[in-house]
Amino acid sequence: MYLLDNAIDNKDAQIAMRTANQITFIVAKMNKNFPKKIPVEVTLLNYYERELEIWIPTGNKPWLSKTSKNINRTWLSIRPLVLAHGDTREAHKFDLLINTLNHASLFNEYTQITTLLQKEQDNLEKVFQ
Repeated sequence: MYLLDNAIDNKDAQIAMRTANQITFIVAKMNKNFPKKIPVEVTLLNYYERELEIWIPTGNKPWLSKTSKNINRTWLSIRPLVLAHGDTREAHKFDLLINTLNHASLFNEYTQITTLLQKEQDNLEKVFQ
């Protein structure tokens, strides 16, 4: 929390966003052991989408690539649950989005994808409600 407090005090938005997002990741991992209506992987997809948003302005392509792989891996782990809930349409839409993400190389492509990811993550939450 010191890092977050310090970033806020120093008005360092980039560090504050990264630190706050890391808290989301830690809480999601902690909640993995507790049954939830919405799977923790949906929260992790939200976390990774914000990671893309945070790192796009830095121009750090290796980090964007790593984050994209994490999104892909997380989607593959939750996809069977989406299908088990009978939502093949949502699974197909997210599959297409992941395919687009896997082929992204320009920063504006990543920016467009984050907007779509936000919308589809909201739709994923609805699958489990």
